[in-house]
Amino acid sequence: MDTKRKTRRTDASMLSPLVESGYQLIPLHHHSKVASHGSKVRQLGKAPMDRAWTTRPYDTGDALDHMRRGKNVGVRLRATDVVLDLDPRNIDGGLPAAGAHLETLGVDVRDFPCVLTGSGGLHVYMTKAAEAAVSDRLPGWPGIELKTAG
Repeated sequence: MDTKRKTRRTDASMLSPLVESGYQLIPLHHHSKVASHGSKVRQLGKAPMDRAWTTRPYDTGDALDHMRRGKNVGVRLRATDVVLDLDPRNIDGGLPAAGAHLETLGVDVRDFPCVLTGSGGLHVYMTKAAEAAVSDRLPGWPGIELKTAG
């Protein structure tokens, strides 16, 4: 019996379109990382490794090396970015149902750049006016979140 655990690793070259579009890659904690301080346990999974991640400059080569070592990287969003984060684990009917919900709002995910997430979800990259405020959730739509700068 083969007991080796299979893992999915993203080829660093797949991030080239993001880097070429001006996004800055930031190193993230492993999805299962936790920190404990006394009796308190805090989930750090997928969070930036550095507290100053919103302002600290990062070297793209260092972030790609971080990823090549099996670690996770994220994208620092700009003021004009909004990302639809679709998590099929929390959507009744999975991604197909999420797509149908968004189409009722006039959003077709095929019209935007998308990235598959490690959990089988989808990040849909869109733009907005820099000064536009965005809610992080769509009421009544579990599994769909909106991510913006900061």
